[in-house]
Amino acid sequence: MDSIDNLFILACKSIQPRGNVLDVYKEHYLKTDTPYIHIVVILTRIVEKYNLITVSNLINNMSPTQEWMYVDEEVKDNENEAWFAKTANILISAIRFSARDKFNGDFTEDLTSLSEVTSDDSTD
Repeated sequence: MDSIDNLFILACKSIQPRGNVLDVYKEHYLKTDTPYIHIVVILTRIVEKYNLITVSNLINNMSPTQEWMYVDEEVKDNENEAWFAKTANILISAIRFSARDKFNGDFTEDLTSLSEVTSDDSTD
């Protein structure tokens, strides 16, 4: 796992994961008004590598009855971006609530170092 993947995992496991994931993305990737499509690709790679969510759980989380848990108010009026934001939030949750040992020793960063890589003004 590369150091940027470590930063995304740290951001997912932080107190304000959505804002921190966006901060890591903006720091290391393309500046865009629609970052969630790219974030989904990045997080999907991490989730697949470590088998962090089952297909049945993903489908269940994508259902309209679960939408309240994952909707992003900032992009809800843009249907395409809202779908990717919802998907990103599901992947963030899968990483956030995974035990550290699921990362097979690849996860070497200490959670206390997260404050060094994310800004204090992040919002969830």
